[in-house]
Amino acid sequence: MRRFALAFMLALMGAVVWSPAALADVNDLSISQLGNPGSDPNSLPSQRFRLLGNELGISLSSATLEPPTTLGIDGFSFAFEYSFAFVNGNAQIGGQPYWVTGSPNPSVLMMPALHFRKGLPYSLEVGGRVETITNSSLYAGSFEAKWGVVEGFRYIPDLGVRFSMTRLFGQQDMDLTTGLIDVSIGKEIGVGGLFTLTPYAGYSVIGVDSSSRVLLTDTSGMTAQSYQANPAQNQVLFQENTVGNNLYNRFYGGLRFRSNIVSLTAEFSYATAQSSDNLPINLPLEQLAVAAGLTF
Repeated sequence: MRRFALAFMLALMGAVVWSPAALADVNDLSISQLGNPGSDPNSLPSQRFRLLGNELGISLSSATLEPPTTLGIDGFSFAFEYSFAFVNGNAQIGGQPYWVTGSPNPSVLMMPALHFRKGLPYSLEVGGRVETITNSSLYAGSFEAKWGVVEGFRYIPDLGVRFSMTRLFGQQDMDLTTGLIDVSIGKEIGVGGLFTLTPYAGYSVIGVDSSSRVLLTDTSGMTAQSYQANPAQNQVLFQENTVGNNLYNRFYGGLRFRSNIVSLTAEFSYATAQSSDNLPINLPLEQLAVAAGLTF
């Protein structure tokens, strides 16, 4: 029975996660539409690029969908997840939206994912996630490590600390990496000996690093001789926005239902910039995520 359930779950995950990306590309990004950034990191195109990278990075890295406890030395878990990130697709900088996708600009990013976790000794756990944005060629890979600081006590809530890194793939013009550290608290509650409910809540700090590859070379005012002598001259690209200048607070809460090896989880999160320093606008980003998993 367990083998059948695992095989069915993996087949369902594969069908749902990978099929949407091939259907359309209306959510693919077109970075060149942001404008020419020039050499000014505070230009309007640079501000658009920064906010686009921040919201995309937070959307891809914000789902936790697990309580603070670890799986134990012999435990492992597979889960299919689906997240809905409510991005600010119509927000504008200088009269132009910074979400440059197909028409219309997205208000919700839908992101199916596969999530694997493996328990280790000493209340440690490692895991990984592969996710995609529907109707796009964009996908991301994540690595995570968690430590169950306090777990398994009868009357004391569980406490966990988690670190995660996420990397964007499938976008030829943008490099995007996020880092996340969070602390969560929760408690498993048995109900009639039939199933358990685990409410949990947490706080995260998310840092986003974004940069672009060369978009084009501005040859205006250049002679053929000067271009041939230095083809890298006047290359147009967006400068790197480092993690230290792109920090976000994230608050989240969720509830996990578990019966035997099957679990269902729902979670809501809210993220906003720590300060408005150097940020052209400071808009929040909300996310709803659900998961169905098997834990052994």
